[in-house]
Amino acid sequence: MLGNFFGKFLGSAVGLIIGLALIAFVGYVLIRRALRKSNLANLASALGAEMKSGQLRIQREMPKSLSGLDRFYLPQIEKAFGDLNIEEFRKHAEVLLLTMLESGEHRDIGLLYDAGPSYKAQVEQMIEDMKSSGQSITVDDAKIHKTVISNFKNTASAAEITFQSGLEARLLHLDKDGQILQGSRDELSQLRYEQTLIYVIDPELYQETTKTVLAANCPNCGAPADPLAGSCAYCGSFTNVIPLRLWVFSGFKQT
Repeated sequence: MLGNFFGKFLGSAVGLIIGLALIAFVGYVLIRRALRKSNLANLASALGAEMKSGQLRIQREMPKSLSGLDRFYLPQIEKAFGDLNIEEFRKHAEVLLLTMLESGEHRDIGLLYDAGPSYKAQVEQMIEDMKSSGQSITVDDAKIHKTVISNFKNTASAAEITFQSGLEARLLHLDKDGQILQGSRDELSQLRYEQTLIYVIDPELYQETTKTVLAANCPNCGAPADPLAGSCAYCGSFTNVIPLRLWVFSGFKQT
């Protein structure tokens, strides 16, 4: 009888120990699984943040998209102006854009490549604004990715060809104390500019520019000459030295 009692007691104790061990094991498995899920979640979150950061870096490194409509506009331009060397003006636009930035950086209009009066006036105003505010820009590692034709207009008074360029540069806009207002010293900026090339047929009808586009002086007396007249109004000399039609770059803007 005593033996039966001890047997039951030992059996109960062993069962209890086994039960506690099972509970502890199950608890350990559950806790480990929870920790594993937590670590995976943290890892996934970290990877997600890194991927997002990487995507942002990639976006900053990718050139700006351009509205290239060359296939649509080139046939129209060729039909209207068969002798126009569009590739020459495309290269002209790229050189002009780079020298515009160089002129702004050094505050020197003399560095600007061949451009019309209104384009020069725009750059001169930019330089004057920087001088008066004490602000400045610095430009390094400038490179043009591509230049496309984004628009073409042909009216009775003038024709316009808009060139759009994707530009990469380490461009900084600084305040008077040299603090960065825009841009980054560590990353290249991806920029997009438009430049308008105009073909002035009749300066009287063209409303977006001035007659100074075609201004000149009489080769005989030096008086201002009217490009629409065949002779000088002052001395009567023949002044057919000014083309009535002229291609000039009239302005730029960042888009």
